[in-house]
Amino acid sequence: MKLKTWLAIVALALLGSAGVRATPIVYSGTLALGLPVTGSTTGFSYFLDEGANVNFWRVFLTAGEVIGISATRLNQNLNPAFDFYSGITSADTSAFVDGTSWGGMTLLASLMDNVPAPSPGTGPGGDPLLSRFIVPSTGVYTVAVGGFLSSDDGSYPYRLEAAIVPTPGTVPLLLVGLLGLIFTRRQFRH
Repeated sequence: MKLKTWLAIVALALLGSAGVRATPIVYSGTLALGLPVTGSTTGFSYFLDEGANVNFWRVFLTAGEVIGISATRLNQNLNPAFDFYSGITSADTSAFVDGTSWGGMTLLASLMDNVPAPSPGTGPGGDPLLSRFIVPSTGVYTVAVGGFLSSDDGSYPYRLEAAIVPTPGTVPLLLVGLLGLIFTRRQFRH
């Protein structure tokens, strides 16, 4: 009987200590379309899947919007990367795995090195850019920003921005087309 009691106490202590280490995701803030924010992340948080060192940002989007999201290094040693998810989470930071759905969120894009480094020899890789994403449904989305194979594991600043991408309207395009036809027809008459 004493052995069973002792084993139960040890099991509860182990479960309790695991719970103490659990750290829920804390969002750095909310992105507003067209207003850049700054954050700071460690150099290898993505490469090592260290969710505790990744920054999570919320952004509210409307179905049908065409958006772009960019993360720009503010220190040449950072090689930034980001994942874009549908939904938000309060999962434990240890559940983070780059490039996959997790914590009840659905991965929509995983980006790194889409824009070349600011100038040759100014740091590893390039900056991530999601250029023309059509929002599938109205709701809250998550952008997770981290460092991937940076120069070292220091903490580095970055700028994050989400914006609506302008799309040409149908009427202006038709007007330009009609003007082109009129101009072309006049050229053939002369």
